[in-house]
Amino acid sequence: MRIVLNELIQNRNQMRSQQTGPSMKQSQQKKMKLLQSKRELPNLRNYGGKPVKINLTIPGAPVPAARPRVTRWGTYTPPKYKAYKDGVSKLFQETIDHVVFEEGLPLKMTLKFYRPIQKTGSKKFKSQKANHELLPTIKPDLDNYIKAILDGLNGLAWHDDNQITTINATKDYDDNPRVEIEIEEIK
Repeated sequence: MRIVLNELIQNRNQMRSQQTGPSMKQSQQKKMKLLQSKRELPNLRNYGGKPVKINLTIPGAPVPAARPRVTRWGTYTPPKYKAYKDGVSKLFQETIDHVVFEEGLPLKMTLKFYRPIQKTGSKKFKSQKANHELLPTIKPDLDNYIKAILDGLNGLAWHDDNQITTINATKDYDDNPRVEIEIEEIK
């Protein structure tokens, strides 16, 4: 009986190491690459006297921040949220060419989240949503949308999200779902 239990425990441990081993190494490698890329990023300096402003549009329906899930084997971030956050980071790096605001510089963010119009519902509601007369008062919450964008841009657009002192955010319906981001320094 004791031998069988030991074999079961060894098999379980081997399966766990196979499940977490390579993925852990890959995630650590990704983190190291990201840290190296953060060190190589030039700071955006204001030489002209005007506040620096960055505009970015992320196509597609916004995804709210999801809380980590806990199982008996550990915790994990939901894949849909992780993919969206990584996509935001990648799009920023491709579009803005690795610009980072200086550390300690106060920033203002304006975020506009445009959700897709549901296909179900009356024609009246659809037309009100298309004309921006009816605003989305349903879940997901606006603060979860904001958190997803902040997580995706943290370390790329700014050193830490504690630099953001002002956030203006809205959510609305549109036929073209997207997120419009404007980041500017506060003078």
